[in-house]
Amino acid sequence: MIKFRFDKLTSIMNKHESAQDEVECLDEADYSLERKEFENQYYQVENNFNAILYTLMDTPSRPSSTRSRLSGHCNHNPRSIKVAHTLSYLPLN
Repeated sequence: MIKFRFDKLTSIMNKHESAQDEVECLDEADYSLERKEFENQYYQVENNFNAILYTLMDTPSRPSSTRSRLSGHCNHNPRSIKVAHTLSYLPLN
């Protein structure tokens, strides 16, 4: 599930860029701050995903243990709470 959502990040950025470009063409207002804020949030999410994926790939574990960490249901693990929190910001489309 984490890898699937991580793989969707590029399409999310592309959709945002397209929509932002369209808005900027239709309106003469300065949207550079909104663009910068989105990009900062996007790269923070990307960095969090990279850290999580690196940790999961670097940690030897049993398949059932990996599945628990990937789904974010292993509440005794602080990383799983962070995973669930991070993923809540990503669109499901």
